[in-house]
Amino acid sequence: MVLTKVYKNQGQLMLEIHPIHIILTNEKGNPDSKAYSADELKAPINGDIRFTTVIE
Repeated sequence: MVLTKVYKNQGQLMLEIHPIHIILTNEKGNPDSKAYSADELKAPINGDIRFTTVIE
């Protein structure tokens, strides 16, 4: 959770909090050597991504 805003509303202290999802990996091997453009990085992923939840 990340605290993004603190303010008062009618004397009450209010907070805005946003969740952040973190993915940790034990993946090993050589990194991809391709340099991706900004458009390629912003493009949606078309395909299945396999993962195993270790701990939640």
